[in-house]
Amino acid sequence: MALQIGHNRSARGLQGVIFTRDDRAEEGTLSSRLGLVTEAVEAAPGMDLYGYLVEQMTYGG
Repeated sequence: MALQIGHNRSARGLQGVIFTRDDRAEEGTLSSRLGLVTEAVEAAPGMDLYGYLVEQMTYGG
């Protein structure tokens, strides 16, 4: 579902961040059973997701 939402947002020119944890592909990647793959931010245990987004936006990400 995250891959679908990311694709739909991208098609409309919107940006977003996909977080993942323990994906079957590799660290920093989100994959589906159908073989679709996209880059993602690996969410470590205890990671402040909101703080990460604020930091990225503050520095132009």
